[in-house]
Amino acid sequence: MPFVGQQGRLPDRFRLGGIYANRYFFAVRLRRKSGQKKRKPGKDAGRSACVACLCSSSSGCPSPPRNETEPMSVTRYLPFVGRLFIGIPWIASGLSKVANYAGTIALIEHSTLPLPPPLAYAGAIALELGCGILIILGYQTRIVAIVFALFCLVTAVCFHANFADPNQTFHFIKNLIMTGGLLQIVASGAGAISIDNRIFKKQTLDGTAKIGSWLNPDRL
Repeated sequence: MPFVGQQGRLPDRFRLGGIYANRYFFAVRLRRKSGQKKRKPGKDAGRSACVACLCSSSSGCPSPPRNETEPMSVTRYLPFVGRLFIGIPWIASGLSKVANYAGTIALIEHSTLPLPPPLAYAGAIALELGCGILIILGYQTRIVAIVFALFCLVTAVCFHANFADPNQTFHFIKNLIMTGGLLQIVASGAGAISIDNRIFKKQTLDGTAKIGSWLNPDRL
């Protein structure tokens, strides 16, 4: 219990200490209130800016626009480049058969293909030259890719099935890889730069296009 004076009051030193303590706490409160007043305009401005963003866009503050036109303009050419790289070797292979009739006939005779060599020779040239041009132009691309895929499988089995020869094994694997790439074209379509795309767009405008049409240049 603190010391009490003769008249029942606290000594002067205790009274002065209490007065100073009250003044200290009062000054702290004033500082806190002034700090809150200073911070309020900034908070209100931030809140108003955020509200303006929410009002201007239903999905929140708008993000900076993304530049998506450049990759789209580049990727639309990739299917055509891929068809070009597939069609040119087929055309070159057909022309080499035309220039080397005797060698091609001899190769067909030594294979297990169950067709007369002249018929197989003519069919191979027609297929490689005709379908090679069609796949570059992008006309009936899915059907042409299926024909090429079957041709690759037949030639792999009938011409390159001698696995004792490393060279024939290499060509067998090469034909399987080509078949896989051609099946990707069957699934993905010819792309934007193709005759199939022009025909499908015209059919769409006329209202005669079908959803599962093989002329659709996009994925089935």
